[in-house]
Amino acid sequence: MVILMKLKRCAFGQKRFVFKRKISPSKRFFQAFSKEELEKDTDLYSVDFKRAFAFSAVSLCAYNGEKIKNCLSSCGFTDIRLYNYRDKNGVKPCAFALGKRKLSNFTLVMIAVSGTVKKQWYSNFDLGEKKFHRGFYNCCFEIKKNLLKYLEKEKISEQNVRFFVTGHSRGGAAANLLGVYLSEKYGKKNVCCITFGAPNVAFCVENKKDYENIVNFENQNDIITVCPPGQWGFGKYGRIISLGEKPKTDLRRDFSRCAWEIAKDRNEYYRQRITSEKGKSFTLYEYFRVLAGLMSKKYPLGEVSRFMLSMNTKLEPLSKLVLGEYGENPENIKPQDVNNLVCVKSHMGETYLKNILGLLSQ
Repeated sequence: MVILMKLKRCAFGQKRFVFKRKISPSKRFFQAFSKEELEKDTDLYSVDFKRAFAFSAVSLCAYNGEKIKNCLSSCGFTDIRLYNYRDKNGVKPCAFALGKRKLSNFTLVMIAVSGTVKKQWYSNFDLGEKKFHRGFYNCCFEIKKNLLKYLEKEKISEQNVRFFVTGHSRGGAAANLLGVYLSEKYGKKNVCCITFGAPNVAFCVENKKDYENIVNFENQNDIITVCPPGQWGFGKYGRIISLGEKPKTDLRRDFSRCAWEIAKDRNEYYRQRITSEKGKSFTLYEYFRVLAGLMSKKYPLGEVSRFMLSMNTKLEPLSKLVLGEYGENPENIKPQDVNNLVCVKSHMGETYLKNILGLLSQ
């Protein structure tokens, strides 16, 4: 089931954000942002599936500037600011939206981060050599500097502010790091961060489970959530909740294992050369840059898949895990088939929304 969203005018002439043909999910969405719901808890960071469902819808809207602006407006947020949404080619680190909502005893600031856009796929695979994943840290830094300016411009007091942070995929990774920064600066009880399909963000994460106010939802077939591999020392902050897909195989474990067998750490990821059967030499990082080209739609899917499978046998298991049932016959792959790959479908924001809604309906 795919839940579609649209704008509709209510009886009061106000634009409201609703779910097409599904009134009950719409009610759940608005209940999570009702004044009563936001003010009844002393601990704003508490997470239930109703709030997770609402955040998953927000993270899905964050891919589009107009949608996220209408979404936040319908939830009572004002002074909404959009950043980098005109960057259609993904040259900037990320696009994101900020909005505020004045409640009885505090001001709530919502931060919704968009997932990957075109060229940003390349920095997704650029780990860097420091503690934090270089591409995701740059996203977090971009949001942080603009957030501080926003708080100053809107005259929001540090002693009287709380935060909602969310994002899907690359947006979830940036949200995860931002959640840590905000928790350290403003206190964990004032920050609720929920991510969906977020990749790993930091090397040798210390006390990562101490951030109980950060919750990361992961679908069981979503290989993005185990990139970069935990065997290389990478992880993400906060709690992890696995959603109830029933995988035919343990796709995430096998993908992580295959990557580790090729490169034992991130030093080998960047520097160890692999020689193909055709005599070409490349690193695993260069291999993933080809995959980045696929995801940014720079190359036709069939062409990239044939290139991936033409490498030597050491890389073939990894390529076939990514390509799934299409791995045996790459010449038959059409561009539209990318959304039918198990790992891609599992990673989609719509799939997270559907799976969380399924838990709510039980």
